[in-house]
Amino acid sequence: MHTQHMKVLYVSAEYLPTEIAISIRSRFNVSALCQRGHDVTVLTSGATRTGPDGEAVVGVGCQMSGNSASFPKRLLNEISLGFAFGRHLFRACKRYDKVIVTSPPFFALIIVFFFLWILRLPYVVDVRDRYPMTLFSLGILSSSSVPGRVLRKLEKMIYERSQAVVTVTRALQDEIEADTGVSVHLQQNGFDETIITGNAELEARHGPVRIVQHGLFGRLVDEENFVRIANYCAEHAAEHEFVLVGYGTKLDSIKSRRLPNVRVLPKQNQAGIAQILRTSDIGLASMVENENTLVGMPVKVFEYIGAGLPVIHSPIGVMGNDILENEFGLAFRNQDWEDAAQWLVRMIETPEMRKKYAKNVFAARQKYSRQTQSANFAEIVCALPR
Repeated sequence: MHTQHMKVLYVSAEYLPTEIAISIRSRFNVSALCQRGHDVTVLTSGATRTGPDGEAVVGVGCQMSGNSASFPKRLLNEISLGFAFGRHLFRACKRYDKVIVTSPPFFALIIVFFFLWILRLPYVVDVRDRYPMTLFSLGILSSSSVPGRVLRKLEKMIYERSQAVVTVTRALQDEIEADTGVSVHLQQNGFDETIITGNAELEARHGPVRIVQHGLFGRLVDEENFVRIANYCAEHAAEHEFVLVGYGTKLDSIKSRRLPNVRVLPKQNQAGIAQILRTSDIGLASMVENENTLVGMPVKVFEYIGAGLPVIHSPIGVMGNDILENEFGLAFRNQDWEDAAQWLVRMIETPEMRKKYAKNVFAARQKYSRQTQSANFAEIVCALPR
């Protein structure tokens, strides 16, 4: 195993203090590398600063477009960001032994890849979402079109020329290996064990049973199914409340419906989420069913597991199967929302049922820790040749 000191550039479109999926995953991977004595620089959007582990954070000033922006606007933004990253690489390439690039944003990655190829810098790709497949599934682009074929070829080239490819779920791992022939490492997301703690004593919480869902309420959230389930519980269940925490157009839409058993809270930092989870009883992830959610493992679910909460999840995909196999709670097909609502009513009214699932969750929670997963990532990177 190669353990000599390395100078690593970690390219992540968002980083601290922004707390979203990409920045949180990158932050833990950077920390794991720093803890092994490597000199890490993070290249990102926003301003230049110093990170919590002493890592240099180089901001290129270009801000990322939000998820609500149109595709053309996000594309132009990614191209601008990619060239800003490329300029830094061109000026500072001799400083680094290895580059780690997090994808998406995919189009920014393509530009960064060409700079890495020209400069002959060894790199690792961390794939969080499968592009360009996401564009095909959303109907933005046809896989059989000329642009679609070009993007698929570029994706394969990026993986083939990397020292290693890492991804977040076993389904994505299998897909990438089958489509490209490249061997892929698995590094799941997880919860921060220094912030999110489980209830080791499994003590009953007083007050109404609280069902929580947090995060981005965007295109992947099944708003209509959530409303159906909430209305069913309002009619049939004992005292309870749904607590929705986060941001997004669908959260605004749910709030406008003024459901009597639903409380909406604004976006919270990680400490705030941890506090809310400590005072909750069940974690909910109501997602639409598509290619992304079937293979995805939402960070919110890892945080429910970290907090020792039973989980109810749609659809039945990679995450759902994990929940069912480990008896963490219920995963259901979206069309079976009424069965799920009936199960949730039983959970609300039966403390022993909640405790049974919580016990299963708590017993397995450690392997879902970000610290555990990031340590594995650092070992993969450290084992690669310089």
